[in-house]
Amino acid sequence: ETKGYFPDALIPVKAIVKDGSNKINANTNQSFYIKVNSDVHQRAGTYRGNLYIQLNNTEYKVAVTVDVKDYVVNQVTHSKSLFLNDWSYDSGENESSQEKLDAYNNALLKYRLSPDKLISSDEQDNKFDDKFIYRYTEKAYQFMQNPSCTNVSIPYAPTVESSGGIIYYQNINKSIFKKFLTSYYVKSISENYNMFDKSAFYCGIIDEPDDRSMLDQTRVVVESFRTVVSETADELERTGYTNHPLHNDLIKGIRELKN
Repeated sequence: ETKGYFPDALIPVKAIVKDGSNKINANTNQSFYIKVNSDVHQRAGTYRGNLYIQLNNTEYKVAVTVDVKDYVVNQVTHSKSLFLNDWSYDSGENESSQEKLDAYNNALLKYRLSPDKLISSDEQDNKFDDKFIYRYTEKAYQFMQNPSCTNVSIPYAPTVESSGGIIYYQNINKSIFKKFLTSYYVKSISENYNMFDKSAFYCGIIDEPDDRSMLDQTRVVVESFRTVVSETADELERTGYTNHPLHNDLIKGIRELKN
């Protein structure tokens, strides 16, 4: 456990109450925050009301005003993002369950931040079988239905390449990457929804290559990425659901997948 590693700087009140920490020492101040969301059809103007605070046996009334501006933020997010969501989030929660990761990712979407991983590392690492790829595809499709989600990262399985017993670089597992692309294509056909519109590829094994002397490895990984994308698109263009109205768009989406 890492002390002081908090997932929320502003801890929800219900968590404070559950912990029994909803106490304020005499002669001290305690700040708290209230998040207000207005409906898209809310009439612009100033709204006034009262906030009632119960402290021991005394009730305090505080006047509150909320100014609603006369504009609406588009409900559909267009800018793509990819928030690296798996950096020790479980240290703050002491829990690395799939349910907790889902809660984090859904919270990110409230702020229009698209998540990186959709399935927890405990279940992902070294388990890239067909069952996992199918499950990830289904979860990615579900997240993409949220208009605040603009991007979901397609996972990769790292593999170590060696020569003469000497490890000299990491690469992506090309066969597994191809399976992901094909799985996304099939799901897109079945749902009549282009998943590649909200897909990208992020490869952590070549992140910040300048600082880690990995320019050669970066070249190898990028070439592998391009090879798989091209070969998968070529194959599906010939053997896929060629009569489906989305077929051509999906092939184009594979070829133009961002890395």
